[in-house]
Amino acid sequence: MQFDHEGRVYARTSNHTLQVTPDGRGLLVRADLSGSSAAKELFEEIRAGLITKDLQKNK
Repeated sequence: MQFDHEGRVYARTSNHTLQVTPDGRGLLVRADLSGSSAAKELFEEIRAGLITKDLQKNK
């Protein structure tokens, strides 16, 4: 899983830190972001509202 489709990888299916499962609406994506300090920082920024889906649309 890459946050912005470039650069650092935060989770992978090959090491079981990323799960992608079809559901009734599309794909359910779950990522374990506890494995590195960069991933933890990304999670905290998302949780704090500093990074949102809307920001990505404006890129």
